[in-house]
Amino acid sequence: MTESVFDFDMIVDRRGTDSEKWNRYEGRDIIPLWVADMDFCSPPAVIDALRERVSNGVFGYTHPSRELVEAVMAHLFRDFGWEISEEWLVWLPGLVCGLNVLCRAVGAGDRQGASDSIGRALDHRPGGAGTGDHAADQTFTPLQSPQSGWPCLEPH
Repeated sequence: MTESVFDFDMIVDRRGTDSEKWNRYEGRDIIPLWVADMDFCSPPAVIDALRERVSNGVFGYTHPSRELVEAVMAHLFRDFGWEISEEWLVWLPGLVCGLNVLCRAVGAGDRQGASDSIGRALDHRPGGAGTGDHAADQTFTPLQSPQSGWPCLEPH
């Protein structure tokens, strides 16, 4: 696979395009920094891969490809030195779903931490995050520094 350079700095103004995140804060001095809704164009390689994938016209749930499994395992070994078994991988449909699974995996008395942007998604699922037998103390960190007003992930 060859890597190509892509300009992620090109400005894309999504206001007025029916973007949920921009419509929600319309007319307010807020820059929404959502996890899965970016304000840059997708790289051509991603667009090409999507075109190829959807060209058959059949949509539904699939299993991860052999290439994806191998790429994830190679990444974990290369970047973290983790040699894992394929069976250890658990594939989930999204970030919020994965964080909910994580909340259920921790026990009572454990602490959970998240930015307040994703924390709201966890807190507003049925029953709240980590409730019942799996209740854990939650800490949500605002994404805005009270000193500078700039986005940040440090606790304050």
